[in-house]
Amino acid sequence: MRISLLQTAPVIGDLAANAAALLEGLRAAHEQGADVVVAPELALTGYPPRDLLERSDFLRAVDSVLEELTKSTADLDPVLVFG
Repeated sequence: MRISLLQTAPVIGDLAANAAALLEGLRAAHEQGADVVVAPELALTGYPPRDLLERSDFLRAVDSVLEELTKSTADLDPVLVFG
């Protein structure tokens, strides 16, 4: 099993750009034969999201982007793991 560690520089609150970086990293790892890709903590929201986590509109946006990312990677190998 090949595990790839993905290093990104997520921007706090920029969900679209952060999701695009995750997808790009996943595709690059696929080309290198990885079975599993592990991304950094809070790779989608950026670190630290602080008061954004208190905004319901932000949380809904996170859910929406996460759902889109899940759908766009469902048939791809490797598996993407992030928190």
